[in-house]
Formats: sequence, C-alpha cells, structure tokens
Amino acid sequence: MLHSPNVIQNIRSSHTRPTEEQQILLFKTFGCCRLLYNLALEQRKIFARPGRRISFLSWASELKLLKAEIPFLTEVPHHCLLQALRD
Repeated sequence: MLHSPNVIQNIRSSHTRPTEEQQILLFKTFGCCRLLYNLALEQRKIFARPGRRISFLSWASELKLLKAEIPFLTEVPHHCLLQALRD
C-alpha cells in the first residue's frame, strides 16, 4: 500500500534556528549530559561486579551531590541529566 503509484506522499522538512541564547543552553546541556554519562560509565566500570549493579536511584541521589560540587550542572535542565544517567 505504501509503494502504490497512486499514493502521493508529502514530506515536509523543517529546520530550527535557535537564538544565540538558546544555542548556548543547548551546548551546555549536551556537554553536561556527556560529562555525566561518562562519569557514570567510568563508575560502572570501576565499581560494578558480577551480580552487583549500580542502580539508577543511587546515581540520581549522587546527582544532587554533584550539583553541589560542580555548580555549572545547575544551569541545565534536571530531566536531561537524569536521562543521561538512564542511558
């Protein structure tokens, strides 16, 4: 049905053009998420053992401590950081 010659497909492409302020927030968010993901990955490699996993809840509680130690983590949306931990 999708490949029928009688079906007309409309495809629309849209581009976002964030303002300079939005670009800065995006770059900060991507950078902080990458930092947090890499920290969690490193922690997983060091502390995880067979039969023992590090839970998302423990990472989420550590996020509060990290925000106190690393102030620029407070500048980005919290839910993005949590998603980086889930990934």
